Amino acid sequence: MDDATIHPETVRWLLTHIEDSAALAGSPLLERLPALAGAEPYSRAHTIRTLVLDSIESLRPARRLSRRSDEARAYNALWLRYVDGLGVLQVGEELALSERQTHRELRAAEARLAEVLNARLSQEAVPSPASSRTDDSSDDAVAMRPAPVDLQELVEDALSTVAALAETVGVGVVVEPGTPPGTAYADAGVLRQWLIQAISLALQAASGPQVRLAFQSSVAGATVSVVFSADAGTYSREAFAGLERLALTLRAELEMDRGADDLVSLQLTVPAARRRSVLVVEDNPAAVELYRRYLEPLGEWTVVPADDPRQAYELARAIQPAVVLLDLLMPGTDGWTILNLLHASDDTKDIPVIVCSVFHDALLAEALGAKAHLRKPVSQSELLSAVSRWAR
Repeated sequence: MDDATIHPETVRWLLTHIEDSAALAGSPLLERLPALAGAEPYSRAHTIRTLVLDSIESLRPARRLSRRSDEARAYNALWLRYVDGLGVLQVGEELALSERQTHRELRAAEARLAEVLNARLSQEAVPSPASSRTDDSSDDAVAMRPAPVDLQELVEDALSTVAALAETVGVGVVVEPGTPPGTAYADAGVLRQWLIQAISLALQAASGPQVRLAFQSSVAGATVSVVFSADAGTYSREAFAGLERLALTLRAELEMDRGADDLVSLQLTVPAARRRSVLVVEDNPAAVELYRRYLEPLGEWTVVPADDPRQAYELARAIQPAVVLLDLLMPGTDGWTILNLLHASDDTKDIPVIVCSVFHDALLAEALGAKAHLRKPVSQSELLSAVSRWAR
């Protein structure tokens, strides 16, 4: 084996730091992922976390088995210990193993996971976060964090970023009066990057004294227009190809047109929010990330995390989600208390709640108002079935 081989010790380090983005950003796995070298720390951490969680998921048996079965033991041991965060003794209780057996099973499972990671990294390229992929199953699509975005703030930020360039090239940026920018439903970081890149390219290509920004809001979405004059010598559609890739990432519509009068128009329409929100009351970031990857790429759901159970009720009352996914084992306030509060309040009693927990007490959950009880680890098909059935 060469020096780049992933050993069980490395896997154990990755698993114990699965929730620590700062640590993952400097992970020893980077030696096998040269495409991530120039990426932002968050992107490196996200890609590595996704790779590890997907590799654990590949150990899940194809058919539903008891978590205590030999075939499912490696998957369940890893999931319960490192994703759900149970102690070794608790994992042993769940799998009907002694403490010594549990340690042995965890070491064996880590070795299997090392084999999976080595095989995956040898057979396929892990994409750079900056790479452009347009299919809905891409890491870019999964990494999206769509939410209501104040365009006014985003535009002001973009204009501040390009101010020095505008002064250097001697071209002004004018925001046309009229309809205020309003609100878009998008990933704020990607939309900000599109605005900065569009204005920057327009400033460099403009043959006239101004670049004009205009906005239009409708039930269909928010439209941003960047308009400027450019002759054949300064305008090349190929130079603006990056804007098309960002628009695809945003799932937005981009129209680029250069008329006979040399007027170039870049018009980006970001769809209005059509997704239904899923409030996830869960203090484990890895579990939240898993639910996000299960739900958001489908285009119908947006995961809203609440890692502080004490804020769950106020957040549910404020956003009125289509459904709540509720963990039971959390610090400070247990899930039973939250479930009881949600069911008892007139403001939240009609919001369906699905309990997702290591501990299985479906009768109590239903007695307190839950629509369903899913036992962790939850598969994508189980989660989608429950959410689709009960979401309002």
